[in-house]
Amino acid sequence: MSSMNGGFASDEVLRLVKTVGQLGSQDQERILKLVKLLALASPTVRDQTHRMLLSLLQRKPHTMYECVTAVDELIEHLETSLRRSRSLDRWHSLDRVEPERWN
Repeated sequence: MSSMNGGFASDEVLRLVKTVGQLGSQDQERILKLVKLLALASPTVRDQTHRMLLSLLQRKPHTMYECVTAVDELIEHLETSLRRSRSLDRWHSLDRVEPERWN
């Protein structure tokens, strides 16, 4: 079954879950962290991360180390982007705060 409406078809999701289930616990944690961060990221950051992931797949890493390093870079990219956006959100929220008036 193929993608439907831009999402994954149920058998593709099942295949992904089975694949991740066969990984070691550290790798499972990496994948889970990546998914959680993607869920929190803006559409722009998700698109950037998607392109980075496609680039990784096209390079066809030859070692587990290459793959793990690339996934860690994706996670770092997402964490940095989320920190920046949250910092910017906090900064912009300061614009809405009225300064206290001195009596």
